[in-house]
Amino acid sequence: MIEDDTDPVYVLPKKSETWVTTALKKVVKGGTLEKDMRGRHKPNKIAEDLRDRVRAHIKLFPIVPSHYIR
Repeated sequence: MIEDDTDPVYVLPKKSETWVTTALKKVVKGGTLEKDMRGRHKPNKIAEDLRDRVRAHIKLFPIVPSHYIR
């Protein structure tokens, strides 16, 4: 029997390879991963003065009865 000094090569499926690649990209100093940002978003609050201007614009339209009661 012939012994081979090389290490065996492991081939990951494409999906697993992507997970590993992504994890390695997110390594920060100290060898830890960056914080998980799933589900996080910036608040999309609209300025109060802009809201007031929109309300004033809407009030410029005439009030019309609903077509359900005509």
